[in-house]
Amino acid sequence: MGIGHSYPVLMFSIVAASLCATGISIMHMFEYRMNAVTDDSIRNLKRIITCVKFYHYFMMTSCMCLLFASYNHLAEQKEFKISIQNKFGSLPSYIWCDNCMFINTNSVPVMIFVSLAASSQPFAAVYFGLSVYASRLGLQKLRNSLSQRTLSIQKNFLNSLYLQTAVHVIFISVPLGIFFLSFVIIIPSSAMYMSYILVAMCTQHGSLSTFALLMSNKPLYSVFTKIFLRMKTNIRGADRVSTMEASSWYRSAIYPNRERA
Repeated sequence: MGIGHSYPVLMFSIVAASLCATGISIMHMFEYRMNAVTDDSIRNLKRIITCVKFYHYFMMTSCMCLLFASYNHLAEQKEFKISIQNKFGSLPSYIWCDNCMFINTNSVPVMIFVSLAASSQPFAAVYFGLSVYASRLGLQKLRNSLSQRTLSIQKNFLNSLYLQTAVHVIFISVPLGIFFLSFVIIIPSSAMYMSYILVAMCTQHGSLSTFALLMSNKPLYSVFTKIFLRMKTNIRGADRVSTMEASSWYRSAIYPNRERA
């Protein structure tokens, strides 16, 4: 019983907390965009969105509390692995490593945690759908009071946010959905390579989301290109100065008397 005994459970808890933090940050971005283009004319719709948001917060908090309560059930893997071996036959040697962790389906708190985590995705989709509808509705009502330039900027911000959300949905929600689906259906061993693809999708979603933000947000893209071009110009200038210094040193080394004259 050392740090290796708790390492996989600790890493699993950190991943779960990071996913909750990512979801909260995305919800706040949608809320900020919605509040920027809406007024009190859709007060009832905004109240519904707020209720869905706080209910989602409650579910995420419950998930983390259940995960904390299930810590010992997840850490004690030996008995569960023995039951798997008795049910499906001999297991590979690496399965018995402490760093190889299974979701203990025999534990009631663990299964409640999995159920709440799986049900939080549809509620998140409802929140995002209502926020998108409210933002579009707000832009339509403010069409007469805003200039075309302001409207185009706000639409670009919303479209950029939708693209980032699509990246998160594809590269986080899809792997999580397959993970939760594996508790209901049996995935054949021939599809084990899929796990590596899903892990790669989860690990790369942050960089792809940042790239989508830079490419779709026009003001940010403009600032980024200006900084990049400025850096490129400075590098070329430094190379030009270095070439001139090298040429001057070469002439002084070949013709020392001419340089003195």
